[in-house]
Amino acid sequence: MNPRIKLLQSFAEPCSRICKDYFLKEAKTWRKQDKSFVSEADIKVNDYIISSIQEDFAEDAILSEESPEDPRRKHSEYTWVIDPIDGTSEFLAGSPEFCIMICILRNNKPFYASISIPQENKSYEGGPSFPAKEKDLLSRKYTNLEKNLLDNNVLIMSKSRATQQLKDFAKQENIESFSCGSAGVKACRILQHKANNYIHMSKIAEWDTAAPDCILQSWGQGFIDIDGNALIYNKEKFYHKHFFYMPSEKLFLKAQKFFQKN
Repeated sequence: MNPRIKLLQSFAEPCSRICKDYFLKEAKTWRKQDKSFVSEADIKVNDYIISSIQEDFAEDAILSEESPEDPRRKHSEYTWVIDPIDGTSEFLAGSPEFCIMICILRNNKPFYASISIPQENKSYEGGPSFPAKEKDLLSRKYTNLEKNLLDNNVLIMSKSRATQQLKDFAKQENIESFSCGSAGVKACRILQHKANNYIHMSKIAEWDTAAPDCILQSWGQGFIDIDGNALIYNKEKFYHKHFFYMPSEKLFLKAQKFFQKN
């Protein structure tokens, strides 16, 4: 097994335990410059992951939401993209819809990733050249995840950032929809066959998209932009304007036309 994948797989259980130790307790919290919340739990998870990477792969670059930018990411073969707690607001509110996301980029392209949901005792893994898998963190057993073949289109959207435009599109196309916290948990709902479409129409960071995008590529298609192109990683400014996950080309073309017009 690739040693980096082996290290990545080792993070799910200890990082989930850290989150559980702080969940529903009064963890120290503060606001960052962008006004978003960060908690002591975010920092504990972040430090654990980064110290392990630096011990085993000191030459690799790191792009983490909770760490200063590593300038080596622009020329390193491997870059680890980390969101130690995706959905910090959910975590602080006592909602289980938060996760730990880690993606390994190789030459700036998604290589392998994991998303762990501590309160569900599950971890999801995969990449463009690997199968998508679910790991039960209690039994430590893996299950291969077959591609989602839902007959009906189900759209998953953000609890707090779902635009009226997005709701109008769902209504126009008569698409069933539901909301969920955390970008990573949304992707896991797709892996769990609870939804098969995901649209995000506002600015979002690479650490919010890298792991979901990477794992969904196990099924042949990850996130794309409105022009149908794969998302680009390790950019100078590490943000995307939007993204679509729509396996049905027919439905994507309808969405493309709708959002370009509106």
